[in-house]
Amino acid sequence: MSPIMQQSTDVVNFHDLYTFDCDDNPIYFHSFIGKIVLVANVATQCASAYQLRQLEALYQKYKDRDFVVLAFPSNQFHQEKRGTNQEVADNCRKRFDVSFPIMEKVKVNGKNQSEVFRFLKENKHGFLNTKRVKWNFEKFLVDRDGTILKRYSTQRFA
Repeated sequence: MSPIMQQSTDVVNFHDLYTFDCDDNPIYFHSFIGKIVLVANVATQCASAYQLRQLEALYQKYKDRDFVVLAFPSNQFHQEKRGTNQEVADNCRKRFDVSFPIMEKVKVNGKNQSEVFRFLKENKHGFLNTKRVKWNFEKFLVDRDGTILKRYSTQRFA
């Protein structure tokens, strides 16, 4: 069982979470205390991939004000994100000029879902009180204290 799956009983705040980036480095979310975080599940091979450029523009505009975007590639929807974690990250950087942090590929729904997405979905339901992430580019906005403020649908850009 991965460490990500083991942390679920200890998580009471967004800042209690951790994950791994595309280079397999641990990312401890307590490092985001005092920052505003936008978490998004992303894909480069779908019709909404243009949102990567929009996320980058948002990141560039506000990063000096303690704002960060965390991109979580997922191939849970029609296998859009093929390749290794590093290949996916390189694709995001080269094709879409992304400079914000890119995490490892994750599952956003189901039995082996990322603990990050389990926590986000439990704490901010979607349209009609749904928990499930419906598609790529669903986004969660987290405030400086770790409270999930808003959940944005796939079609709506933050």
